[in-house]
Amino acid sequence: YFQKALKEIAPKLETTSPLHTILCYHFGRVIARFIFLESKLRELFGRTRPVRVEAAFQINIDDFTIVGKIDRIEETEGGGILILDYKTGTIDFCPDHITQGTHFQALLYLFGAETFSHSCIGMLFYDLKKGELRRGILKEECVSLETKRAITRGHVLSQGKFTAICDAGKTRLQKIALAINAGDFTPSPDPQACRYCDYAPLCRKGHGRA
Repeated sequence: YFQKALKEIAPKLETTSPLHTILCYHFGRVIARFIFLESKLRELFGRTRPVRVEAAFQINIDDFTIVGKIDRIEETEGGGILILDYKTGTIDFCPDHITQGTHFQALLYLFGAETFSHSCIGMLFYDLKKGELRRGILKEECVSLETKRAITRGHVLSQGKFTAICDAGKTRLQKIALAINAGDFTPSPDPQACRYCDYAPLCRKGHGRA
């Protein structure tokens, strides 16, 4: 499948090309982790069934419409759905990031999953860089004790806390959307985020002014 896709995307790429060698090498590294992660997925949730990939969704929050795509949606043995998001870079996430307004991907995917099913048990980041399936946000009532122990501490939440975090994240999201709509782009500098920001030259913080 990889070779077929490569020919479709780059039909003129010769197999003797260094680029072809590099692409095959990196695919080999990723697929090895993928096979391991699939076995880990079964270990955590039993037999699952992929029901959607690249699942497009559209959600409305007040007067704002948000569109996106979910990498993969699995149906678990219990009938609930689990969202998986492939990551090849470093993952820095904990559920509290949602309430702090620093990470909205998990929240938006959870809302997006509701357009497909009302029995979503949560979301996990499918870490192809480290070969891990440990970070995300899951409902405690929907997973086994063994699964809870295998997931990063604090990422499996009771129904009450799960709902509270989603509600707080939605409120944060509404405030940001309203500010954008009003043309309010007040800088909110952060030592970590500012290091990787592409817009420092356009931000007064980037020019040394608060």
